[in-house]
Amino acid sequence: MRKYIWLIGLFALLAWACGDNDDDFKPFGGERNWLVVEDSDDPIDAQRYRIFRNTGVPVYYNDTIGSEMRYTLATGEPYTYYEVLQVFYSPGSVTPGKLQANYTLVRDRDKVKPVLDFLETDALPRVPESVYVPSILLVDSLKTPSGDTIAYKGLNTIVLSKVKDFDKVDQKLYRGVFLATLVANTLAISDGEWLEDYFYAITYRVNPGNKSKMYSTGTTSIGTYVYTAYSGLTVPAAEQTLGGLGFVGTYTKPTGTSERMWQIPSKSQDVRQYCIEIFASTEAEFIAKHGQYPVVMEKYEVMKRKLETYGFTFE
Repeated sequence: MRKYIWLIGLFALLAWACGDNDDDFKPFGGERNWLVVEDSDDPIDAQRYRIFRNTGVPVYYNDTIGSEMRYTLATGEPYTYYEVLQVFYSPGSVTPGKLQANYTLVRDRDKVKPVLDFLETDALPRVPESVYVPSILLVDSLKTPSGDTIAYKGLNTIVLSKVKDFDKVDQKLYRGVFLATLVANTLAISDGEWLEDYFYAITYRVNPGNKSKMYSTGTTSIGTYVYTAYSGLTVPAAEQTLGGLGFVGTYTKPTGTSERMWQIPSKSQDVRQYCIEIFASTEAEFIAKHGQYPVVMEKYEVMKRKLETYGFTFE
């Protein structure tokens, strides 16, 4: 009997919350798909809708993407719920502090259109159907714990920065960073074993007796130096280079002219750096820049073929 009384009370509460009009009742989240762009008479928002209609990717220039009226379970009091894109929050991990991770929203709305044009005609047509893009948030500036300032993969959005300075950016590099951000984490998670056996292994072979020192670990602010990776080999100092180890980038910005004193990248940085360069340059441009390093070219070929299995195509 108590069960029936409880059910009657529950239905009464729901009926009271709905009122006379069923449209007044709003669900407590989970049922509504917030990542939807509606058509608009406004030119900027109309272009956002066209991109969404053609690609399924919603693009925003504000991190608050919607709101609705909800009611508290305890008292039935109404309140306004705001849906905000989750950038730095990740379940099961510590959310970085605002000093280490932050972004500034677009201040000049007129600056949005050139970036939308770039996404619509250049970047998004290159994204294969197998690569999921939950949404894109356009911002003016970006700071991340990893040091990325152009793009960052959040929980339910890809943050794309430099909107206010888009007319000054290298659009090929911008495209490369965007596409690399989409796929680099997926590679590390889904293809970690492949990376170990076919990508990192190429660098390991340069100095197989020093395997533990061939990558920076990322556990401290000080990475492994180039000369450390060459330890045990009879390689002249002048030939101890990042390229000789198979790297196209470094762990940190070099502070001196001696390359052997630069820091080698971590594994995740190595993957991201290769993806950026592959997406940002043609094969001829890559060869012109790195062709003198056989180890780099070998890693380039295996990574490019791997990206092709994801559906990416290259000139």
